[in-house]
This record gives sequence, structure tokens and C-alpha cells, in this order.
Amino acid sequence: MSAQDSDHKDSLDLTDHSDHLLQGPIPPDHRIEPDHHVDDDAPPPVPSSVPSSVPANQGRMVAAGLSVLTFAAIVLLGWMILRNPLWETRSTSRAKSSAVSTDTSPLIIGGILPLTGDAASYGIPYQKVAQLAQKEINAAGGIAGKQIEIEWEDGRCESETASLAIQKILSEKHIRYLIAGACSSEYLATAPFTLPKKIISFSPSATSPEISSLGEYIFRTTPSDALAGKVAAQYAYTSENARTAAVISERSDYANALRDIFAQEFTRQGGTIVYDEVFEGSSSDFDSIALAVKAKKPDLIYVVPQTVTPGVILVSALKNHQISAKLLTAEVLLIRDTVSKQAKVLEGVKGVEIMFDEQRPKTKKFFNSYKNEYGLEVNDPAYMSAMYDIMYLIKEAEETAGGDPDRVANYLHRLNNWQGAVGTISFDSHGDPTIPYAIRQITGGQAKLLEQYTPTVGQ
Repeated sequence: MSAQDSDHKDSLDLTDHSDHLLQGPIPPDHRIEPDHHVDDDAPPPVPSSVPSSVPANQGRMVAAGLSVLTFAAIVLLGWMILRNPLWETRSTSRAKSSAVSTDTSPLIIGGILPLTGDAASYGIPYQKVAQLAQKEINAAGGIAGKQIEIEWEDGRCESETASLAIQKILSEKHIRYLIAGACSSEYLATAPFTLPKKIISFSPSATSPEISSLGEYIFRTTPSDALAGKVAAQYAYTSENARTAAVISERSDYANALRDIFAQEFTRQGGTIVYDEVFEGSSSDFDSIALAVKAKKPDLIYVVPQTVTPGVILVSALKNHQISAKLLTAEVLLIRDTVSKQAKVLEGVKGVEIMFDEQRPKTKKFFNSYKNEYGLEVNDPAYMSAMYDIMYLIKEAEETAGGDPDRVANYLHRLNNWQGAVGTISFDSHGDPTIPYAIRQITGGQAKLLEQYTPTVGQ
């Protein structure tokens, strides 16, 4: 603003231009033109005060003058803020500081799987799946801008070992997510340590019904044995027309749960359990069990191993003793690598596993990526797909509701029809998914689909 304009505005007489003030904008010679020179070092002049007493017929002119005064005050305030950065508010300064100091440290996820021992036959493939998804996610920018690191420990499919593993992880790392429990015993052992810290935990294959009641931060991408055992019992009674059954199971949380549920449901259907035996995982001689079963002459034998090796030896013993009963098993003996390598021993055995469609776009992409990365086929399709989905569920949950475990848990519980490699996932109030089952039969070294069973929620 020029000195001439300043002098003119200071000597403004409201009465001289009343018609202009009432009828339209200020005349051009009274405006502050944008192309006038402005002295950056001098504040804008402030108009002279309006007289304290104004005749009644000049009320409207006084109001107009006050508007001019207000405008000038705003201009002055704006100039002072622009010329003096110290006028920034504390909240603005904090916001700028926060933006500059964005945390880019890695997101560390705990991982506990059986990496040694008999159960490593599926624990190591699950680990490879998680590492594949980790590589994919990191290459795409990570999770909310953070790269993923997974802190792995060996759980050996044992409760005590898994308990020590989670304590070691928590003593060394800060984690908000845990992948644990290829076996139910591992997963159950971690819960007392993760729940008080509100660590969101996932398992791709722990199926014990006890897991359903652990708490709101516990999830799994495989259904409970409360459903799998029922499916097996109903199939045995209705489709196989079995009226008597023998149950042989390995001593573990997973196998014991399937054993109990099968026996309860088979009895409820009208059948009779004529033989019930539990064996140790280290067992290698099943001749005495085979002879005892043969003497009972059951229509069907439900074989539930926790690990592959004793399961294969048991089936071999039953066949060697020429027992005519039909054989039904759980998913452990349906692992594709086992089916292929033990084709002769397992020929004709039927089993129950999670239903999945290998032709789903996301499933095909995962299978192809796994083969390209490791030069191997996916040998446990349902559970390995379930592990792959866990990594992407963590990514989506963290980016949508991250930083607060309660918001993350709430987000996951409300998840509906999420499209994963294992299938369509929705979690119930217990963190259990609603996924259909498949009945398969081992024929010529392949696990061929016989039929699909879709349980109802809460069944």
C-alpha cells in the first residue's frame, strides 16, 4: 500500500460517501488495489476510529464503517502472523514435528512352529509359506510403510517347548502379532503369555475346541475340531452306513479333541464305539492294537494321528492284519506329499479336511508363487493356504485399524466374506472361521474329492 493511499484512507469521511456505502461497493479510488506496491517492512495502516456518537440517520453508515475497520484489523493480524513464525500454535508445531518423525521401524511378528521333530514335515512348509508372503508384502512396500520381520522359534508341536519359545520372543522383541501353533498344543501354550499383552494371535492349523474359548485376541484360519469331528462322524454313519466304530488316536490336544467329538457325535447318530485306544507319538509297533481291533470287528476305524510317521505305520499294521473295516482319517494323512510317497499303504483310505478350490484365482496365484520360489509343489493345500492368508489378514488389519489391538480384534471379528487362498473367510465371535469341509479318498497316490460338507455356524 502506498503512502498516498494510506493518507487517503486515514482521512476517510463516512458522511461524504454515504450514497456509495449504502448503494454499492466502495468507489475505485477508495479500494486497495492489488497492483499497488506494499511495503513488506511496514504493517498495514489502521483506519481512524469511528466517532462514539453518530446521528440516527447515519446508523447504516456507521455499520459500513465498522466493516471497513474489521477488514483492516484482519489484514493487520494476517500480516503479523506471516512476518513472525513464532505466532504458530503449539499444536501446529507438534503436528509438523510428528510428521517429520514418522516411525519406519520394522513390524516384528512372532512365529512359533514345529521346525524340528516329526511335526516339522508340515511345520517347515508352513514357515516357507509365511516367508513367501513376507517377501511379497515387503516388496510391495510393507505394512503401512513398515517392512515385516518374523522372529521364529521352534515349538516342536509340544506344549512345554512352545511355552519357552513365546517367553523367549517376548523377552527379546516387541511384537503385536503372533503366528503360532501348527499343533493345538503349541497354540494353547502361548495364550497365557499373549492374552495379557493383547497380542493378536493366529494359527493356520490348530483345531482344538478349547481354542474357541481363549479370548478375543485369538484367531485361526481353520475350523475347530468341534466341526471336523462331527463331519467325520456324520459321514461315517450316513454315507458309509457304519453302525460300529473303533477310534485310534495319538496322545495330543488335537487328536484327543477329534477323538472325543467323533465318539460323541457317532453315538448321538445311533452308532456304537466298540474300541477306543490312545497311542504315544513315539510308537512304532501297532500289532497289538491291530489284533485288538480285529477282534472287535468294527464297521469303520477312525484313525487320528498327530504326526505322519506313526499314522502311516498304524495304517500299515491294520492292513497287514487284513482287517476289513473301512478306514477314515483326518487331514494329517491327506498331506499331498505323504499321499504320493505312501500311495500303496494309504490306498483306499478316506479323510476329512478343509474344502478349498484350487482353481480360485488367489489360490492359483499362491500355488504358482510357491513353486516359483521354492521349486516345490504345495503338499498340504488347505493349511498352507490358510497360512498364506494369515499374512495378508495381518496386513489388512494393521493398515485398517493398526496400532490398537482392540480395534484390530474388532475389525477381524466383523470381517465378512474375506476372499483368501483357502476360501471365503468370516470369523465368528470366537475367532473361528466358517469354512466348508471336503471328504477325500486316496486313490493312485492322489487325494480325490468325493463330496463337500458345509457346516452351519454354531453347529
